[in-house]
Amino acid sequence: MPTIIKFGEDDKCQALGRNGVMAMTGIAIDSLMSSILLQPITSKNQIGRAFLEIPKLSLHELIGKLQEIESGISEVQGHGEG
Repeated sequence: MPTIIKFGEDDKCQALGRNGVMAMTGIAIDSLMSSILLQPITSKNQIGRAFLEIPKLSLHELIGKLQEIESGISEVQGHGEG
């Protein structure tokens, strides 16, 4: 059974899946043997037909990069300036 994270009502997010762009109201996280799946929750409160599979061995690096982005110290911050 996946863990569901719901976004705020005012958050306007989208996902691109098999049938095109879908409104996304949250994300489902499911654990497999050696990876995790991230799947969009649609505006109809269903798991959308799209997913990201991430190896569990890469989670530490992914979480670190997400924390950098959240903190505003990501190296990507200066990208495009010039």
